[in-house]
Amino acid sequence: MSLEQIKKDLLIQRSFLKKELDQLRFLAEMTGTYNEDEINKRLDRLNTIDKILAELEKKKK
Repeated sequence: MSLEQIKKDLLIQRSFLKKELDQLRFLAEMTGTYNEDEINKRLDRLNTIDKILAELEKKKK
């Protein structure tokens, strides 16, 4: 798998995570229940993807 394909896949995963986070935050606002564990899991995955993307950019240069 090429670096470009990996980057595209990670960007897709990142967009899905952002959408899930938005949905979880919306539910928290509407219901008054805050599912901190689920939000933190997605934030951790999002941070990991950002770090990997940054490393791929370094390798590209």
